[in-house]
Parts: sequence; C-alpha cells; structure tokens
Amino acid sequence: MDDYAPFSFTDGGRTLGLSVDVMDRLADLTGLQIIPVRGQWDELIPMLQNGDIDIMANMSYRPEREAFARFTEPYHTIPNVVFTQSDSLNYTRLEDLGDYRLAIGAGIYYEDAVKEILGTDNLLTFSAQEPMFQALAKGDVDVVINALHSGNYWIHELGISGVRIAGELLLPGFTGEDLRFGIRPTLPPLADILNQALASISPTEQRTIETRWLGATARRADQPSGRIE
Repeated sequence: MDDYAPFSFTDGGRTLGLSVDVMDRLADLTGLQIIPVRGQWDELIPMLQNGDIDIMANMSYRPEREAFARFTEPYHTIPNVVFTQSDSLNYTRLEDLGDYRLAIGAGIYYEDAVKEILGTDNLLTFSAQEPMFQALAKGDVDVVINALHSGNYWIHELGISGVRIAGELLLPGFTGEDLRFGIRPTLPPLADILNQALASISPTEQRTIETRWLGATARRADQPSGRIE
C-alpha cells in the first residue's frame, strides 16, 4: 500500500516499511522473486480478487475474505484506536461517538460493524490516510479511528498538535488489526511456504524489524502479553 506507514509506504519512489522488510526476509528465505505493485487499498483488493496480483501484504483476516484470499499467520498485530482533538470526548464504547463526525479508512475490515452501530450520517470514509488526518487537523472531522502506529506516523508527519488517544476500538470479533499476507486462492501452496518462512524468522530478527519502524518499544517475544488500559 502507498500510504500505510510505517508498515507500507512509498518514499522517493521506493516502497518501504515493516511489511516490506518482512516480505523481503521471506523472499530471502524462500527464493521467491517479489515484484512490488503499489496502490491504494481500494485499488489493490480488486486486483487480488481478479488475479492481477498474487499477494496482498497488509490484510487482516475476515471470514468473508476467504472467498478471494488464503491467509498466512499474522506477522504483526496492532490495536485500532480513537484519535481526537476534542477534550470533552469521553470514550468507553463505539456508541459514545454517535454525535461526532467520524473518519475511517474506506474498505477497512471493521467498516460494516461501525456503520451498523453508528449509521452513516456522521461517517466519512477515506481511501488514503494522509487526507483523513488532514481533515482531523482542519476540524472537518472530530474523530479518526485508525491503527495506532499509522495514526501516530501521520500526526507526526503533518505536525498536528493537540491530538490525543481517547481509547481503543473494541468490538465483538475485532481484537486489533492482525497483519497477514493474503494469497490468491489458485496458489494455495504459497500460503504454506510463507507460513514456514515466517515461523523461521527468529525473535531477534523480528524485534530488529519492529524496532526499525516502530521504535524501541516492541515487547520482547518471550514476555507474556499484557493489557494496559
């Protein structure tokens, strides 16, 4: 994806990011030749469905996507959070956002769930992340729901002041954004090959990649996972 920093983005004509580094490592381990195809989410998904590309690098598993993709195990999991400049917003559940102008990414895997709970009157969808956070900076929207690291990247990149995280998006069946590789169904052995390669990436290698793109806060692989409110 062109603007899914820090996981996948284009800078100076090069494709960079955590997902790209993982894919490059998988290519080293398997001998696969990777030919990058860049675009927005709503451009790339039809290409995967039509068989124009073989692998989508930044996909989350949803049952309905099994119709057009085979999935690897997750290579990274990130929380989706509520970004806002409003000091008065008290957020504990999605219904608390009913009176606010809300922005989300077009086609994001929780889009239908958000629409079902909040409706569409105050909901705006964006096919790219930069204009979504520009809208937050200008006050055109009150709230943006986005992946934690991607949102922090754009807030820093655009120099937006006064943004806070009101809380985490918690919905039944949505426990965070599990980044996986989605593979064209006519190439089922490829998912197994990539899974074996993912399993062979050492914890040290994984931490090195995470630290490069996410900073030195990635927890050690041998620590139990915890939850901080």
